[in-house]
Amino acid sequence: AAGVGPPSDTSRLIKCREPVNPPSAPSVVKVTDTTKTSVSLEWTKPVFDGGMPIIGYIIEMSKADLGEWHKVNIEACIATKYTVTDLEAGEEYKFRVSAVNGAGKGESSEVPATIQTSDRLSSPEIDIDANFKQTHIVRAGATIRLFIAYKGRPTPVATWTKPDSDLGLRADIQTTDSFSTLVVENCNRYDAGKYTLTVENNGGDRKS
Repeated sequence: AAGVGPPSDTSRLIKCREPVNPPSAPSVVKVTDTTKTSVSLEWTKPVFDGGMPIIGYIIEMSKADLGEWHKVNIEACIATKYTVTDLEAGEEYKFRVSAVNGAGKGESSEVPATIQTSDRLSSPEIDIDANFKQTHIVRAGATIRLFIAYKGRPTPVATWTKPDSDLGLRADIQTTDSFSTLVVENCNRYDAGKYTLTVENNGGDRKS
């Protein structure tokens, strides 16, 4: 007689979930800064994450004249920005970025143009507060201390001057890429006057 047969063996567990795919490409990839040996990139998250959280991003680069892409970062970059270092000065490069989730690597988004490694020019800027611009009164025998911070690219050349005075003999001047200090110990009336710091590079100059 016809009827229901014996049941089959129990199947393995099956979990129902939405289909997942690698994420879409980052929406925009742009260059935010360059130096002679580095390029800084920034991008926006993909519109579609593939149905899974994005683990990170893979940055790839290629010399413009070769067209051979290779991975820059060993581990996935979690942030939406990255600075590629140890590049050749004056060389032209291409860059692209792709997102990664649990399903794999998605499509890449490329910087629209080739990028040449060179220092971006920025004129010097001096960072001093309003109090510093006021007249400083220092007693005879005391020490004059002046400190001024600055920035610019390429690194500005800093020079202290004072009318009718050779500061190289009278003052102790210490200068770095970002600030300069002038110290005159055991000062006397001949040390009174206006001290000027000039910082200059190819982008221009500033005085304080």
